Amino acid sequence: MFADFTVRKVFAEMGVLGQIRALEVTHGRLSEFNNGWHPHYHLLLFCGSGVDLARFDGPQMKDWAVRLYLRWAACCEAAGLGTPSFAHGLKLDDGSKAARYVSKWGLEDEMTKGHSKKAIHGETPFDFLRAYLVDQADKQAGALFKEFAETFKGKRQLHWSKGLKKRFAIGESSDEELAAQMDDHAAMLGTITLDQWRDVLAVEGNGLVLMLAAKGGWDAVAIFLESIKGKGQRTDRQPENNGRSSRLSRT
Repeated sequence: MFADFTVRKVFAEMGVLGQIRALEVTHGRLSEFNNGWHPHYHLLLFCGSGVDLARFDGPQMKDWAVRLYLRWAACCEAAGLGTPSFAHGLKLDDGSKAARYVSKWGLEDEMTKGHSKKAIHGETPFDFLRAYLVDQADKQAGALFKEFAETFKGKRQLHWSKGLKKRFAIGESSDEELAAQMDDHAAMLGTITLDQWRDVLAVEGNGLVLMLAAKGGWDAVAIFLESIKGKGQRTDRQPENNGRSSRLSRT
């Protein structure tokens, strides 16, 4: 799609220098209609400093969005997929629209940590893993996480357009170099067992554990773990799929 003439023309009008593309996947098994897997891209577009920001007004943004959507819809149809609606197929915002959201999560997190987010209107693959840890009777959650892992193993989920890293003087680091880096000085406070982690997930206490560790040390965490002991041992939830199923395709 990004080599398409219309897309390149729109990007040129925007003054786009390059883009970072992140792939994110959610699933709608808990929604009313269960539309199954929802793979989608988050694109961060970098525009030149000389771009006239006044051009990014409502009508102009709508024009760009419509033109990009039409090309995206055509690509989906050519790939044998259904035609996405304009409301859900493509969303184009300038940076100011995302400022409040980015200040909470961090733009770098939005682009690189989709696997660790908790979806609002669906579930991420790691929501499935959390659900299965809490309740091993939820076989569907385990099966869907396995399907995701098998499909996306070895797949590149973050892509920089050609020349963008060089433009911003960002060097490449090997896996070994990244592993050797220590951005924060960490100290071992304690260890949480698998059963204890199931208890934490059952009460959605992930963030609370971190807060307690930061403010009260391991003693505070241990008291909390004792107070929720056994919460994650229930196995009476029966998963439903509304009679529908979907599969991810490996390409």
